[in-house]
Amino acid sequence: MEHTFTFWKKKHDAASLELFNTEKTGQLWLKLKSIIRPELIKEFTSQNNISLISTTSPKQFEELFGILSKNIDTSHLLLDKYIQKKNRLILGELNIEKLVSELYKLKIFEWVAIIKIHWINIWLVIM
Repeated sequence: MEHTFTFWKKKHDAASLELFNTEKTGQLWLKLKSIIRPELIKEFTSQNNISLISTTSPKQFEELFGILSKNIDTSHLLLDKYIQKKNRLILGELNIEKLVSELYKLKIFEWVAIIKIHWINIWLVIM
């Protein structure tokens, strides 16, 4: 069943996400939403020879959805290829050591919070 851009936007905004699991058109909408930032849209459309008339991100999102929803399967392949390429670039630039360091800091912060809560509970019981 084909649905419009507005249909999927309303479903997403209402957090009514069940249909996104089974509808290819809804999944296309979500994939497009993940690349809606101006620089990503510009790069994606350029790489795939797609011309957009709209100049604002929300309108480009709707226009691009209209174009890509004409051939769902091919559009999924185009978006998958683009998203995977971007992910590989991001992962290639990722400083793993810094990431691990930051994750340890978060874990230590979590442990400190747990210890404080534990001691507050003990103190409340004693009082």
